[in-house]
Formats: sequence, structure tokens, C-alpha cells
Amino acid sequence: MKNIEQMRSEIVGPCTPEEKTELRAFLEAIGERFEDIKWWNANADVLDVVRYSPFKEWATDNLPPTITFTDFKSKYMEPKKHPFGMTKESALYIVPILTLSESGKQGQLQLQMSSLQEIQELVLHFGGALILSEKREGLTGYELALQITRGTFIFHAVLEISETQYHLQKAAFSSGMYVAEPGTQLTIIDNQYFQI
Repeated sequence: MKNIEQMRSEIVGPCTPEEKTELRAFLEAIGERFEDIKWWNANADVLDVVRYSPFKEWATDNLPPTITFTDFKSKYMEPKKHPFGMTKESALYIVPILTLSESGKQGQLQLQMSSLQEIQELVLHFGGALILSEKREGLTGYELALQITRGTFIFHAVLEISETQYHLQKAAFSSGMYVAEPGTQLTIIDNQYFQI
């Protein structure tokens, strides 16, 4: 996605040891990979730059910086300015989706969601097919599932919903399914269902 690619293109610095510690904590919180701590702190008395390396991890380096730590922090690290507007919680599933879809591997992954807000955020970033499932054998209740296909990987984000939510959502969809493009901003009505 555009924002995380933009963030990964930045060369941050020069960073003090304290700034590197703060940067590492942020990267860890949003699920990014970074080099081993012994290399990260190898030059504790030297001002380093930090960049996203060809090894697909954040690492220290001595390249010319493209952005100061202060500007990087303002642009990406402040509340509501995470890549994609990610919160720490949503990073736990958005980053794995990105990582697996860029791996070139084939497969499927099911993610159990706990709220409509989580589904809403996934639709905003990835789009996908929202599918309603009635209560049936093998299901403990009604479900709203978001199927995301990225590359050769298919992701199923599943949320258990009530019977009332099922009927409200089916009426809003005018069917049992709705296909959303990336960037679609779904509106949640009364914390019960999505308005299309």
C-alpha cells in the first residue's frame, strides 16, 4: 500500500541512541521487522541513519538521510499517522497480510475478528468480498466474513455476529454478499452493521 511503501523509502537520521530506541519501539508496535539488536546498537556512540534494507527489515546504515527523525516522527509515528492510519491493534493483522502477500507463497489464512471496526479497516486498506453466512452445522452462530485476495494468498477475516446483525446486514447488502474496492469507507450503523 502507498503509505507503508512511502515510509519504507525513507532514510531517517541522523538518529541519536534515544531516537533509535524510540524508532525501534514504534516499528515493533506496528509489526515491522528490524535487524538484530546487537547490530542496531553496535555504534551506540555514533549518530546512525535508519532505513528499510534490501533484506526487508529496518537497519542502521551510513547513507545520506532523506528525512530527519523529527519529521519522520511527525509524519508517521504520531497518533493517527501510522502507515494506513494503522493503530497498534490493527497492525497485528494488516502487517502479516502484507508480509504473506509479498512472500510469493500460496496459501490461505483465517483471522478471527472481534469488531466491525476491524473489518471496516481491512476493507479500507484491501477491499474484498464481504460474505454473510447463516447459522448452520459447524457454525456456532451467524458470521460476516471478508475475503481478501492478494497475489497468491487468500485471507478470510471472520466476525461472529448476532441474528439481528445478520438480518440488518443482509438488508443493507440487498443480498448475502458485497464486493468492495480498496479505499471503500464503510459506515457502521449503531455498532450493528455496515451501511453501503
